[in-house]
Amino acid sequence: MKIKHRLHNGETRYIIDGKINGKRRREQFDTKR
Repeated sequence: MKIKHRLHNGETRYIIDGKINGKRRREQFDTKR
């Protein structure tokens, strides 16, 4: 899983790329967890 963050409307978003349960998913979170 890769965690990267980018700015969106002046707010930091965390984008998590990876395989979860064998499926490719991209998740977005406002905060890191």
